[in-house]
Amino acid sequence: MLRTGGPQIQLNISEALKKALQIKSDSKPMIKVKLKGTLAAGFKPSDVNLSGIYGDCKDSAILDIDKSDLNSADSAEKTSLLKDLKEKKISIDHLGLELIKKNLTNQIDSQKLEQIFYLLVEEELDKVEEIL
Repeated sequence: MLRTGGPQIQLNISEALKKALQIKSDSKPMIKVKLKGTLAAGFKPSDVNLSGIYGDCKDSAILDIDKSDLNSADSAEKTSLLKDLKEKKISIDHLGLELIKKNLTNQIDSQKLEQIFYLLVEEELDKVEEIL
């Protein structure tokens, strides 16, 4: 399994195809490439453009490149959160609070944050304004 990203994926596939095409055959070989792994943060599987590779191989092989097991770092994190939610039976409120704590850039007291969060859940905006 190749653990690379961006243009490196295309380069690795091209090198693997060159090796596979060195085997002599009477007919066009059928080559299946399955990409697995997690892309660098900010990239999605749809960002991996393989049209050049398909174009390079159109006369020499029947090529199938499967990206179904290729994940983005963002989706892997979301999947992990959902898995934790199911396994630990965490409440949605608790999960929301943990996400806010994790992504909050301002430093705020944990108890104060929890109080604000639960007041927002109860739609007590006036009380939240008083706290802030």
